[in-house]
Amino acid sequence: MKSTHLLRPVFTERTWQKLAGGAALHIQGTKALGLERLLSDVKSLSRTATIWMELDLAEFGRDVQSLFSAWARAFSMEVAPTDFREFVGVLKANGVATTLVIRNLGAAVTEGADPNFHTKLFEQLNVANLIPQIGLLTIDSKSMAELELADTWLHEEKRLPPLGFRRIQEELERKLPELKTPVAIVSGVFAHPQPFPFLEYVINEGQLQTDLSGWNSQAQVDRLIEGFAKSEG
Repeated sequence: MKSTHLLRPVFTERTWQKLAGGAALHIQGTKALGLERLLSDVKSLSRTATIWMELDLAEFGRDVQSLFSAWARAFSMEVAPTDFREFVGVLKANGVATTLVIRNLGAAVTEGADPNFHTKLFEQLNVANLIPQIGLLTIDSKSMAELELADTWLHEEKRLPPLGFRRIQEELERKLPELKTPVAIVSGVFAHPQPFPFLEYVINEGQLQTDLSGWNSQAQVDRLIEGFAKSEG
């Protein structure tokens, strides 16, 4: 059955297919382009039995053991693992399809980060590649080359695609079907420096209205841009 709710249908479906097959992927993207929406859409395609586990390295960059303790709590382990290999062994023993999402990959190499991150995490990520039921997705605003990280464990690296006219219009048609041929709105979102957050703002504002007949104008786009800027503080 075709998934009609996806913001980036082809990119999202391919991402999930690879993760479901146990691939290790890195996606370079930002909130402004809708990175969180991508993750939400990918999850919506997954099997209900799949365990999703998300970890933000920005929270653990100075204390590697805290990272393993967080894993232990998430999987109800009596004793926290001492390295990534031991953790993956627990996942393998469970035999349950698992997708690990590691956010802010670059936090592991920022000044003051625990040097054990490289030895205990990155150099052992290839262990996950040996277990078909484990998919690995790392995300950051920078590419692997920009982060200067070893990528021997990586199967594929992708940049989150720009939010194009067609995708913006399709999202508006899904969320604001009464807004007919919103050319001005679509153009305004496309040109905005934060296209996805602005798109969400437009949709939220539109859903509060009882009449959208006057929205297909540049004047309305300007009002929305001003309102969004104020909402961002």
